[in-house]
Amino acid sequence: MHPSFEPVDHSGTYYRRIKDIRRGIKELGIMNSPNMNSVIQFLGNFSGCEKLATAIVGIKENSPVDEVFRPGFKLTLSKVIDAIKELKLNVPDDHLTWLFNDDPKLAPLDQRPPDPYRLSAKELRNRAMHHFGPYIVSLIIERWDFFAPKMSDFLACDKLVLRRLEEKWAARGATK
Repeated sequence: MHPSFEPVDHSGTYYRRIKDIRRGIKELGIMNSPNMNSVIQFLGNFSGCEKLATAIVGIKENSPVDEVFRPGFKLTLSKVIDAIKELKLNVPDDHLTWLFNDDPKLAPLDQRPPDPYRLSAKELRNRAMHHFGPYIVSLIIERWDFFAPKMSDFLACDKLVLRRLEEKWAARGATK
């Protein structure tokens, strides 16, 4: 098993990448802060969700950390759902869909969606990055209360992911 699976808080490990999510959110000052700008909360929390989802997929696929945390790695909803199921994490599929759906047929990035309330958090983040402006900001503000509990629930599974990582590492020793 690749050393990046070792459950130690060292650079280049899944453990460190996952632990850094809470550290980053804390550093942004958005943890449990209801008065914080909701756009910053949305972007910070979604970044954490995406990083955790990437780690979960990498762990499921037995990929070294550098193979998934690199430019060009394609995180898809189907990969996330499969990995969540395999790691036996308790996250509802509809939460995952609202967070990670990236079907461009639902709402192409270069057009306003027919129904902006159908955008996933990933699609909304993509629009904010590529088409930043007052419309997108107002949409994020309006949708934050909808996405906040889904992001919070997803991020809360980090401890169980770390436990699964420890189990995987321990099983490696048993099969030698």
